Amino acid sequence: MYTFVGDVSGFKNIIQNLTLTDQSNRVHQWIDLIKELIRIHDIRFFRLISDSIVVVVDEKPMELIKLCRFSKALLEQGIEKSFPIRGAITKGDVDFSNDENIVFGKAIVDGFILADNQKWFGIVIDTSIRDELRTLWNIDKVICYSPPLKVGDVRLYPVISWEVPSTSQLIRYTTSEGLMRPESIVNWEYYVMIQNTQIFSLYRSTLKQVQINSRNDVDWSKFYGLTPIEIIENAIRKSSLDVIQVDNGNPYAVYRV
Repeated sequence: MYTFVGDVSGFKNIIQNLTLTDQSNRVHQWIDLIKELIRIHDIRFFRLISDSIVVVVDEKPMELIKLCRFSKALLEQGIEKSFPIRGAITKGDVDFSNDENIVFGKAIVDGFILADNQKWFGIVIDTSIRDELRTLWNIDKVICYSPPLKVGDVRLYPVISWEVPSTSQLIRYTTSEGLMRPESIVNWEYYVMIQNTQIFSLYRSTLKQVQINSRNDVDWSKFYGLTPIEIIENAIRKSSLDVIQVDNGNPYAVYRV
């Protein structure tokens, strides 16, 4: 089974900062968003546990495509409603109780561990699924990236490629609607998550422009640079994106998932 798990970053702040009525309104907004996306993407099984969501689909190519589309929509529509998402897509055994009110399995545990270890707003796909992503390597679907983690080695993963709002919009979306009190000051932990998300956005946008300006297509299953900043820095220093060549001899194409 392919499994998506994720939650709203900062959801506990919503409960702590808002009145009971406003809490209820926000929770219903979250539930309505999930139900609508589940309906649009024709997903048969999901479970909501407070702000956490578990989505399970069959281990089939079209179901994986469906799950990735759902994940991207959740990121993009969620952030606009001030529901910043951290999540993961994994593969493995999932079991259901007889009445299907309880779902459990290693894929779910692995997903929550991977999602909780991320230090940005985004969705990582476990590397065990890499070979099944052949039709999904695309600037608007899945790209190779080095997602920022709280602990562990620096590693490359397939990640959902989503349209991140501008910096000012991202700050507004992630500090309003109960996520922060109006008089609060952003702490470093949250600031770094916002910054890491914007670095991903700049990396993605830079390579997208490279593809437009270059005669060669970008291989989105590769990671370009030793760090995401490297190709961004190169583009800024060169002042012209068309000088960055993406081909078999490209010094930036040093990693593959």
